[in-house]
Amino acid sequence: PRKAPHNFIHRVDLESRHACKMTKQAGIQIDVDVNWNGNCDIILQATMSKNAKVTFGVQSIKLSGRMNILLSPLTTELPIISAVQFGFTNPPDIYLDFTGAVKVINVVKSSLVRVIQN
Repeated sequence: PRKAPHNFIHRVDLESRHACKMTKQAGIQIDVDVNWNGNCDIILQATMSKNAKVTFGVQSIKLSGRMNILLSPLTTELPIISAVQFGFTNPPDIYLDFTGAVKVINVVKSSLVRVIQN
């Protein structure tokens, strides 16, 4: 294995999809491609008026994108990592499998997806 310069790891590839490097502020930045497919049971109810209520839900969520994890600052005492920050490099692709009234009303469905992605 190639030795990295003192206190700096330029890049480590794991299956050509992940990157890890030391940051200038004595931290570690990890980039990971995330593909998540999860089942859920979310039920919501929108009240339009006193007598008009619409019930809908989400039965599965699919999410994919590049996640950035920053472990910084690093210290010389335990615990070595003082803080963890994470988020997506760009907005992730999100697919929601709706149930109920929203499943048949495409205008409402596209509006909900747009709100979530923004």
